[in-house]
Amino acid sequence: MAYFDLLPWYLSSLLFIFGFVGIAVICLLIFRAILPVSHFKAYHDVAGVTFSNLGVLYAVLLAFIFVEVQDRHNSLHDTIELEASTLGDLYRDAEVFPPEQREKIRKSIRDYAHHVIDQEWGKMEAQEIEVPNLGFVQKIWNAYYEYTPKDDREKIWYDQSITKLNDFNTIRVRRIISAGEYISPMLWVLLISGGILTTFCIFLFSVEKVSLHILLTALLGSAIAFLLFIILAFDHPYTGANKIEPTPFKALLTFFDVWK
Repeated sequence: MAYFDLLPWYLSSLLFIFGFVGIAVICLLIFRAILPVSHFKAYHDVAGVTFSNLGVLYAVLLAFIFVEVQDRHNSLHDTIELEASTLGDLYRDAEVFPPEQREKIRKSIRDYAHHVIDQEWGKMEAQEIEVPNLGFVQKIWNAYYEYTPKDDREKIWYDQSITKLNDFNTIRVRRIISAGEYISPMLWVLLISGGILTTFCIFLFSVEKVSLHILLTALLGSAIAFLLFIILAFDHPYTGANKIEPTPFKALLTFFDVWK
């Protein structure tokens, strides 16, 4: 299910942040009702050291996870562009072959590009990662299997095309696999638990004015929730406002019209 497409990104982010902050504020009010803040005045030094150390450790964890998901997101984007550009090379290189074979190769490549845009992309957006349909890929291979180069010039281009076709196959598999890679449940447990513990530390400070204590809790909670939402968004590259679009394949179809 495409979680981020149920609501506009700004509404889903506000809902996520306000939900986290709301729970934190409710817990603060319950905590203050059970234990008066005056009990913690004598322990501010200890609470301060604990909060500082826990905050640093949690910040390091957030930074590590964020860099990891952003690198994976950027790598997937590069993979998609590379897949499209490799197909473009194959389409252009088919020019050296006889008209009938050239058209067969180019038609199979165009059909594959349409298949990715019209069918595969929708399944990836819906997070329905399954064994990919190899029929359109096999048509490209068959277009080369059925042809035997007639001279040395064609043989050179044919060999180069087979090399690029193998590269394309590797890149495609990488794209399919990468689309199903997400942060493990264990890491999400650590991220959420760390956010809860870090927010809880603000409860231990003796702030006499309730409104100020609520404001401090809300600021800390919203900052943590904001970072968690960003990580969640990058962890799902095919949904939300930050999703990867099949733009390279759409551009490729435009180039095909020019190269006819």
